[in-house]
Amino acid sequence: MSKYASAVVANALVLIVLGWFSHLHSSDSDMYYLSVQEDAPMEWATCAAFFLAALVHWFEANRLRGHTPSRLFAIGLGLFCFIFAGEEISWFQRVAGYQSPEYFLANNFQQEFNFHNVMSTDLRKLTLQAIMFGYGVALSLLFVFRVPRELGAKIGIIAPPAVLVPSFGAAFWLYNTYPWSYCGEVSEMMLGLCFLFAPILRLMASSEGLPVFQRRWVGPFFVADAWVLSFALGVTASATMLDPTAQNPFAQQIAAIEIAALETDFKNLIFDETRPSWTRKSTHSRLFTIVNEKRVKPLKKGEFVDAATAIGEDDRARFFIDPWKSPYWARLRKRDDEMVITLYSFGPNRRRDSTRGELRGDDIGKIIRIDTN
Repeated sequence: MSKYASAVVANALVLIVLGWFSHLHSSDSDMYYLSVQEDAPMEWATCAAFFLAALVHWFEANRLRGHTPSRLFAIGLGLFCFIFAGEEISWFQRVAGYQSPEYFLANNFQQEFNFHNVMSTDLRKLTLQAIMFGYGVALSLLFVFRVPRELGAKIGIIAPPAVLVPSFGAAFWLYNTYPWSYCGEVSEMMLGLCFLFAPILRLMASSEGLPVFQRRWVGPFFVADAWVLSFALGVTASATMLDPTAQNPFAQQIAAIEIAALETDFKNLIFDETRPSWTRKSTHSRLFTIVNEKRVKPLKKGEFVDAATAIGEDDRARFFIDPWKSPYWARLRKRDDEMVITLYSFGPNRRRDSTRGELRGDDIGKIIRIDTN
C-alpha cells in the first residue's frame, strides 16, 4: 500500500459522512430530520469521536515527555476535545434528567446545561469556523513550509497533518455555506473525526518501533477502527442511555394537562383581535424562546402558567419546562388556507421522536388546525 493509504482512508471516511447525510436529506427527509436530532445516534457518535480524540491526544502527550511545550499543547488539544464531547450532550443532562440551573434556563437559547449556547450565535459560529479553517486548514498548510514548521515545533504548536486538509476543508465548507437544514450537526461530526484521525496519523508516522511496511498497513486499519468505534458507541449510547422506566407515573398526566392549557393559550392568541404578527408565519422553537424573543406577554399569564404554578412548579411555569425538565416546543406551519400549530413535549425519553408533520414515539402533544380563509 502507498504511504498515503492512511490519509486516503481518513479523508474518505470523513467525506462518506458528508455524502451519506446529503443523500439522506434528499431521499428521506423524515429520516434525515430524526437522525440529526439531539440524542440521535449521530450526536452520540460525535460525542464519542471527540472523547476518543481526547484519549488519543493525551496518549500522544505522554509520548512527548521530552518536549514540554508540545506535550502541553497536546494536553490542551485533548482537553478541547473532552470539553467538546461533554458540551455536545450537555454534560449528560438529558440522560440524568436534571433541570438546568436558572442562569442557563434564562440565557441559553436551548435551555440546556452547556456553555457554548450561552454565546451569541455569531460568536459561536465564528469560533467553530476559526477552528475548522484556521487550525485545520490554514495552520496545516502553513506548516508544510520549513521555517514556520520549525518555529512552531520550538514553541510546541502541533498542527494537523496536511493530508487532512480536504476533510477539515469539507467540514468548514459545509458549516460555512449551510446548504441544508441541520447540516451543522453533520459538520460537527466530521470535525470530531478530523480531530480523532489527526493524532492517529501523527502517531503512526512517528512509530519508531514499527517497520515502514507495517506502518503503511496498520495505519489505515487504526483509522477505520476508530471510525467504526465512534459510530458503534454512538448507536449504543443512543439506544441505551435514555431510560424512562423510572419516571414519575403522574408526569404524563401532568404533561397532557399542560399541553391542553397551552392549546387554550394559543387559540386565545390566534383569535385575539390583536393577533401577533409572528403567528402568521412558519416557526419552530422552544416556547420560552417565543415568549422571550417575541415578547408574548399573554402566555406569561395564561392557563399553562396557572396549571404549573398550581402544583408548585414555579420554575417550570416561568421557563415553560415539561415534567421531565425539557422545554416545551411549538411548531407553526403556515399553509395556503390554514395554520397548523403543533405543541409538544419530548416526553419521558427526553428526546424528539416526532417528524415535522406527525407526533411520534412518546412525544406528548396536540396539533391545532386553524382555518385562515
